[in-house]
Amino acid sequence: MLSLTALCIALISWVGVFFFSQSIHNRQNNTARVIKEYAQAHTSVESSKQMRALISATESPRSQINEALHIDILSLVEMVENAGTDAGVALRVSNATPDAAPSKNNAAQKSISSVRFSIEGQGTFSKLFAALALLENVPIPAHVEDVTFLRQGENVNSPWTLQVRMRILTALPISS
Repeated sequence: MLSLTALCIALISWVGVFFFSQSIHNRQNNTARVIKEYAQAHTSVESSKQMRALISATESPRSQINEALHIDILSLVEMVENAGTDAGVALRVSNATPDAAPSKNNAAQKSISSVRFSIEGQGTFSKLFAALALLENVPIPAHVEDVTFLRQGENVNSPWTLQVRMRILTALPISS
């Protein structure tokens, strides 16, 4: 009988050890889960703080880009003509044609269009070259695509003709 009692006590002890180890294991899992949830919450808070900081840091450059792209075509033509006046020659825009309309992926997305200008001017080579330098540095998103200098005659004193094709980006709606 004594051995049966000892066996029961041993079994009860082992059942107690088993439940104690299960309790410790469950506490470890709960602690790990709480730590993981805290880390995720902390990471999402930090991510949103970083996103807000990025948005506020880029607000000024975004507004500058917006201002640069919202120049109307007549103002662009005036800038070209003023560049010629500053160089001492008369430049005239003979043609302004919009590129093919860009495709919009999203109805709310603003599109950026480009307009190609054909610009012509006559004068001395040095003044036309100065006008070209001014055209290449206008304070708008523009690119000089093609430049041609032609002498009008065989004489050394003959005037030169400048022909420029320039592409300008704009966010204003353009109709063909």
